[in-house]
Amino acid sequence: MLELINKTGFVGAIFDRTVAIKSSYEAFRKQNLCGRITAMADTGWNVLDANVETTTMVLKKNLDNQIGFYINIQSEYEKEMILLKSIKSGINEEMQKNVFLKNSYDFLKLPNSVIGYDWDNFVINLFAHSKNLQQNNIQSKEGHNLVSIEHFRAFWESKETIIFKHLYNGSLFSMFYIPYRDIAIIGESYKKVKYNNQVTLRNLDAHLLKGVCYGKRGEILDAHVFKQNHVFTPEGKAFPNISKQDSHYLLGYLNSILCQFLINLFCGQHKQAGYVNILPFITISDLDKEFDFITVNQILKIKRNYFSLDETCLEFHHLLHHFTKHNSLKKGIKQLQEKLISDKHQYITLVKENDDFWLQKAKIPMDALPVFEAYKTKRPNENLISIDGVTDDTIENNPNMAYEIISNLIGTAYGRWDIRSVQDPDLIPPFGDFFDALPFMPEVSLKEIPSDYPVDVPVDGIFVSDPNHYRNISQSVIKVIYQLWPDNGDKIINELCEIGGFNKLEDFLDSTTGFFDFHYKRYTKSRREAPIYWPISTSSGSYTIWLYYPALNDQTLYSVVNNYLKDKIKDTETEISLLENNA
Repeated sequence: MLELINKTGFVGAIFDRTVAIKSSYEAFRKQNLCGRITAMADTGWNVLDANVETTTMVLKKNLDNQIGFYINIQSEYEKEMILLKSIKSGINEEMQKNVFLKNSYDFLKLPNSVIGYDWDNFVINLFAHSKNLQQNNIQSKEGHNLVSIEHFRAFWESKETIIFKHLYNGSLFSMFYIPYRDIAIIGESYKKVKYNNQVTLRNLDAHLLKGVCYGKRGEILDAHVFKQNHVFTPEGKAFPNISKQDSHYLLGYLNSILCQFLINLFCGQHKQAGYVNILPFITISDLDKEFDFITVNQILKIKRNYFSLDETCLEFHHLLHHFTKHNSLKKGIKQLQEKLISDKHQYITLVKENDDFWLQKAKIPMDALPVFEAYKTKRPNENLISIDGVTDDTIENNPNMAYEIISNLIGTAYGRWDIRSVQDPDLIPPFGDFFDALPFMPEVSLKEIPSDYPVDVPVDGIFVSDPNHYRNISQSVIKVIYQLWPDNGDKIINELCEIGGFNKLEDFLDSTTGFFDFHYKRYTKSRREAPIYWPISTSSGSYTIWLYYPALNDQTLYSVVNNYLKDKIKDTETEISLLENNA
């Protein structure tokens, strides 16, 4: 249409909004939009019947420096009314938040020539006068395209015979640090994946090297420590093989409100590598680097400490030892709550310091600071505690806290967790550097069972719900409780029941809405349903055998039948015979 009209003609168009911002349309914008826009109504969602985000423009034939009229009604509910009101009112005090006057020729200076009509002048200057990250040899890269159902696992699903690597595939929103738990079955020299025609291997020399990573999807960008010995994917991108100082620089910068605001000016929900790489590089002095390093380090320390309370995290360092030093479970939980509130306040303060630091280094004018302050409300809520159903403000009297403690106790009874490091926390190995490779199982896992081990661990990985059997699951958990609280076992059991909202531990373990329901949801991570305690029950639910997934082998079924079911059937037949004789 631009070719068909004469010099005084105009073209009106409505189209997908990605044309105005997506990097792949950069050449199209340069040729057809920049320098031609006389008016634009940025309409957003809920305009067409189709599920598409829209924008509209009026374009002229020739390029010039004419000022265009831009109206932003993306977030407005009554779009028609606001649009008409904006057109009639023009630029006045009431409509300033919706209406902008810009020369579309200036958009050529912006990253990817994005249509940045609502960009402030200080932002345009920042991009115009700064090199970007890529130009400073800090470059985000694309990872391997693996087949999730075939290659992705949670660490507790792994077997020693399978060769795997730690995996970064993005995460839920969590700035700076995440609970690491994912692995990928790739084999030595990629032999498990390289012959799969659904797999695409990219940047082979960039994997397994420490740096910074971030998830592609999300409204607000959040970056994390990329640990050594990790592979990454298109969903979880990485800046691999960068120095420790550059990693701290990048963690602070990408998680700052400045960066989160800037990237969303020209990028949608998908933070592709090309978008992140063209963020402006902010130059800071050596003294500033030291300040940034200390701030980021303190943030990482706080987050790792709380993620280490989560048994689904590879850096799990026990939860129970926080309570065994008290004669009351409630007292221990209360103390943990108080410390968490204090640490959360410190974390929020440190994040603000990081935000303020980068705003200052970017020379953002004082009158623009309220824009960034308001933008912070877009950040999703974060919890330092990563236990499902528990938030930083609701540890006390939270039933899920009792369920998590029971889960830890069951893991100890099964021999998953080493009870000695609960009794003596000095046995827990100290954390290494934040960028060090993760263990393949948490450090507090029980590696082997010594002859004097204080817990009778079922080597076959089988417990039962039979109260008369020595492998009864609830009695085994109670024995662990008395081992950890020898003088206060009864009190701890009563408090668990009170906080958890059940009458007896046996009731919670036997109920279909009890422990297994919690465990199943708890161990559904990264879209994988992977419970490791399996209750196999009669249809009536009167008798249950609990199997421990890591202990499963080709003898498990025989063991269940010969060592448990046959004896139970025999006892039941004897009971029936006695009842019949005494009819």
